[in-house]
Amino acid sequence: MSAVHLHLAAVHVPIVLSPLALVLFAAALVKRRRTRAAGGELESLAHLIVLFAALTAGVSFFSGAPAFETAQSELADKRDLVELHAVVGRGAFFLLALLAAGSLRIVGPRFGLSGRRSAPPAEADAPPRPSSSDRLSWLMVAGLGAACGLLVWTGYLGGSIRHF
Repeated sequence: MSAVHLHLAAVHVPIVLSPLALVLFAAALVKRRRTRAAGGELESLAHLIVLFAALTAGVSFFSGAPAFETAQSELADKRDLVELHAVVGRGAFFLLALLAAGSLRIVGPRFGLSGRRSAPPAEADAPPRPSSSDRLSWLMVAGLGAACGLLVWTGYLGGSIRHF
């Protein structure tokens, strides 16, 4: 498999998974507000999806330059578009990497990836108050919204390189 094939195969995964994670985070937050219970499974799944999306975004990012070098003769007249695609893709990758670090902070202890222990669950009669998990979830929603925008723009530019 050449770098071009690897890049073209990997780029679509974060474009699909990031909006899915965004929807799952939003659903977990709505569930948490309505029931005063943790978004638990939905939020954990969203964090795992963010981790996988960031991993595949890394594959896409690091295969981009070799893919360009392989197909450079075909893309000589589109160099400006390729450069813009690379810059926007770099931003999307680094934002997803930052979001993945936040996700790893949350789900890492559940899978033994950190020495820290999870906080005990709050009592049912306690009034709801914003926890660090709530703030992180809202940051994840905002960050994923921005990442989705960057990924769509990057995908559009990539499609323009190959199809126009």
